[in-house]
This record gives sequence, structure tokens and C-alpha cells, in this order.
Amino acid sequence: MRPTRRLSPDQLPRRHRAAELVHHTEPAARRFDVDQDITAEDWQRMLGELQKCRKGERWGAFAWRAIDLTILFPDRKGELGLDDVAWEAMLSELRRHREQPDWASFAWQASRLAILFPDWKDELGLEEADWDGMLGQLRRHREHAVWASFAEQASDLAILSADEVRISKERGFELVNHPRVESTQPLPPRQAV
Repeated sequence: MRPTRRLSPDQLPRRHRAAELVHHTEPAARRFDVDQDITAEDWQRMLGELQKCRKGERWGAFAWRAIDLTILFPDRKGELGLDDVAWEAMLSELRRHREQPDWASFAWQASRLAILFPDWKDELGLEEADWDGMLGQLRRHREHAVWASFAEQASDLAILSADEVRISKERGFELVNHPRVESTQPLPPRQAV
């Protein structure tokens, strides 16, 4: 048996107190402030790019830029030209993706329409075959381990499945799903009129 050697208190390793183990860091200062870092001139130039997409009937690019501007300035969404003409043109592009079929592009376009025109989301006319196609595309991305495309398709499906899509004045993006309540009581019989 090996003899044990006693250490004096000053030779023992220092024991930390629990309070010393907590690491406090200050939150990083906000590095970008939309209201301070984007000028009125910047806004006009970005709006000009959006209008070029509209005039050139590049509706995919139009949707992309319109969403960017909506996130940056939700209170100025009314200036983006999101009218019946834009809706019909983007809806026509959605129908083209359905006919091809190109389910990744279909999901992307449908989700952009749902974000830009949340009050008209029900008018997208998504059918069971559309959902089957979009979910089939998601499965193919999974099977082929194309994870970036999988993430994009999944987020598009989350947007389309949400009951509401909101971009708040505080620049928050929110998908709202209302709770589904199943009635456990049978419906009363109809009375004859």
C-alpha cells in the first residue's frame, strides 16, 4: 500500500464558488438599424429596382424584392405596387409551375404570394394534387440529401400551411396556426323547414 501524503490547505487546488462559474457577457450592440442605416435615397433606389422588375414582368424577382422591402419597411408596403395586376401576373406564374410541373418553384411562388397578399391566400386555389406534388418534392430532397433545398421547401410548406402570415410593424415575421378544436359532442339533428 502506498503511503498517503497530506497536503496543507495552501497546497490544495482552489475550489471555485458557484457564483464564479457563471459567465456574464453583455449583449452585442445592434450593428444595423434600418431607420438609421437606410436613407430615403436608398429607399427610392430599391423601389426603382422593384419597379424595373414589374415593368420587365420578372415576377419572381419582383416577389423576392417586394418581400425584402416589406420586411425592411412594413409600414410602406402600400408603395410597392402590390395590386391586382401583380397578383394576377404572379398567380399566372404559379399556374405555369403547376402545369410543368415544377413543385419546388410552385411552392416558392405560392408562399411568396401568401406573404405578399395574406388576405388573398385562400384564393391561391391549392388543391390536393398540389399538396401531393409539393410534399413529394420535399421527400425527394430528403432522399437525395439536398438539405438546402429541403429547408427551403419545408419553410415554403410551413408558410402555406399557416392559418395566417404576418409581418409586423416591428419587422417580425410570424406564422400563426390556430388551435384545431375537435368537437366531442355530436351535432344536433337538423330541423325541417
